[in-house]
Amino acid sequence: MIINMGKILLGTEAVQCPRCGRVNLLEITSDIPIKDFLTCGECGFRDVMDFAPILRKYGLYQGMSKTEKRDFGKHLQQDIAKI
Repeated sequence: MIINMGKILLGTEAVQCPRCGRVNLLEITSDIPIKDFLTCGECGFRDVMDFAPILRKYGLYQGMSKTEKRDFGKHLQQDIAKI
C-alpha cells in the first residue's frame, strides 16, 4: 500500500503509553524519522520516541537516505505481495 510518493507503508506497531498503559497503533512508513514526538490518544502524554529499533526490525538502518528507504520499502512490499 502506497500512501503517497514519499511514504510507503511498511507495517503497524503497537506502542504502549508509559503513563496510562493504553496501546497506540503506529503506522511505520519508509520516511519515519529516527526520533520524533509520539502522543498518546487516551491521556495526551507526549514524549520523544526512538524509532531506530523499530526501523531496524523492518530493515531500515540509520544513515540511509530517503531515496534508499523508499526503494527498500517498495521492494519489501513487492516481496511480501509475492508470498
